[in-house]
Parts: sequence; structure tokens; C-alpha cells
Amino acid sequence: MKKNELEGLREKSSSLEELCNLLTNEKHNLLNERSVLVSQLRSVETKFYNLERRFTKLEEKYVGMEKEKERRVNQVEELHLLLLAQKEKVNELLSKLEAPCKFSNSLENSGFDLGHYLKKDIWYNNYVLKSF
Repeated sequence: MKKNELEGLREKSSSLEELCNLLTNEKHNLLNERSVLVSQLRSVETKFYNLERRFTKLEEKYVGMEKEKERRVNQVEELHLLLLAQKEKVNELLSKLEAPCKFSNSLENSGFDLGHYLKKDIWYNNYVLKSF
């Protein structure tokens, strides 16, 4: 029986040695996988850091552009108000110019010939007054 026991122990030892080798190989594989994952994590962290910096720059640029947009909108509003004021002045001037024209038209419609009197006035100023 000693021989059988010895044979059993040898098989058990061989099985345990195989198991030990498998576990050692598994440990090495896990360590390699861990190393790959750590490397990937560092790469992702670097990319994340770069994206974070770019995002911060874009945020700053956006804030600047919003301020510029607000400034431009204010400029447009000011120009619009100036344009309205200019239009109002033009309309006032036009209405002041229309009054004499309306008066002249009403005189002409009533039979008064302003041109005739203006011609006489020019003739009078040019010839009669110069002779004195």
C-alpha cells in the first residue's frame, strides 16, 4: 500500500504543481492586463485634461463673443434711434418746404401769377434801380 500511497501523492503533487503553474501564469496575465489598463487610463486622463483645457478656452471665447454681441446689438439700437431722429428731421424739413409750395399752388389756383410778379421784380431790380 505504500506504493499506492506514494503514487497517489505523486499524482497529487503533480496536480498541485500544474495548478501552481496555471495560477502563476494567470497572475502574470493579470499583471500584464493591469499594466495595459493603467496605460489606457493614463492616456484617457491625458485626453480628458486636454479636452478640459480646450473646453475652458472655448468657454472664455464664448463669454467674449457674447459680450461683443451685446455691444454690437447696443450699437445697432443706437444707430436705429439716430436713424429715426434723422428721418423725423427730414420730415420736419419737408413739411416746412411744402408749406410755401402749397401757398404758391393755392395762389396759382386762385389766378395769381407769381412768376409774372417775380419777373417784374427782377426787371425792376436790374434796370430801374441800377439807373439811379
